[in-house]
Formats: sequence, C-alpha cells, structure tokens
Amino acid sequence: MKKLIVIDGYGFEGEYSGVSDVENLNYHLEKKLNRYDIKEFMSRRHPELYPGHIGLHSDADKKLTIVLYKKGMLDCCGEYDHGWSVDMVDNPGKYIQDLFMFFEKNDPVFFNFIKDRIIM
Repeated sequence: MKKLIVIDGYGFEGEYSGVSDVENLNYHLEKKLNRYDIKEFMSRRHPELYPGHIGLHSDADKKLTIVLYKKGMLDCCGEYDHGWSVDMVDNPGKYIQDLFMFFEKNDPVFFNFIKDRIIM
C-alpha cells in the first residue's frame, strides 16, 4: 500500500516505502515531468532539449533545481547505456517561465507547490 506524503499542503503517493520523503518526492517529480504533454510543450519552445527533457530535483530542504535528463550516453566501460542520465542545467532561468506557464494552466496545485521552491 502506497502512503500519502504531504509537503506544505501538496500531497502525492509515495512510490517506495523504504526511502525518505525527499527521495519519494524526487521519484514523483521525475514521473510528473516525464509525461508526454510537458515534454512536448517544452521541446516546442526549446528544441535544444531534444532528445532530452527538463526535470526537477529536490534537495534535503525541499528546494527544487531544474535538471536535464539525457538519453543514451556511454557508460564508464564505453558501452551504450539505454537509461537516462541527469545533469545540471547551465541556464535554468530560460526554462522556468515556460514550466510555470504549463503547470499554472494544467496543474495549478502542482504549480503552487513548485513556484516558490525553484532555485535560480
């Protein structure tokens, strides 16, 4: 049974019982920003993201950082890795307004949760 996690009034189901609320929040953020609608919205405005996509990552204080998910990198042994890698974004400010615009229209509860937590 998944437990309900509530952070400052924003509730979501924890994916895993053996991890912290922050780790569950990161799983939730990854899932939320890996949906087709937000990825398609952002890639139309920022074609340089393709084939990657923007995500959010929480630190221990529940402050959010914009990250970039990249697909298909070489692993440490030189083999092609079919998974996703996560990197910091050089200029997160250029993505924030578009993220806010999307979520304010499509998910106001989530928008209210992230709007004051994103670190520039």
